Amino acid sequence: MMALSIGRIVLDTKRLDQIAANLDKNTQQAIKAIAFRVETYAKQLAPIDTSALENSIYTVTLRHDGFSEASSKAKQKNPKANIVRLPNPPEKTAFVGPSVEYGIYQELGTYKMAAHPYLVPGAERAAKEVGTEFEKVLFK
Repeated sequence: MMALSIGRIVLDTKRLDQIAANLDKNTQQAIKAIAFRVETYAKQLAPIDTSALENSIYTVTLRHDGFSEASSKAKQKNPKANIVRLPNPPEKTAFVGPSVEYGIYQELGTYKMAAHPYLVPGAERAAKEVGTEFEKVLFK
């Protein structure tokens, strides 16, 4: 803590020091919270046939990996689906995506099929809430 006195003005940086000390931990929490919002929105927007795609969408961070649960749910909905794993993210990063390999074709389309975007619109929707999420964890 630093208290700086200039004449009658006292600047107390105790709260600022506290925020700075927790910045790394709080940043990772905010990233995780935003990633889970992207996951939620992507699931809401995913095209539904067997529900395997919707159920396969998961988040992976340094300390959380939803692959097992998502791939298990996807296989229950569509036993023929090929399952893939998202890569491990670097620090202060989260990945959100499907564990069914055809998720990319739904998102981007093919020459035989129109795109049915769900991840990018989910991320765009969550992006509008980024500032609020960082405020919540940084200043708690």
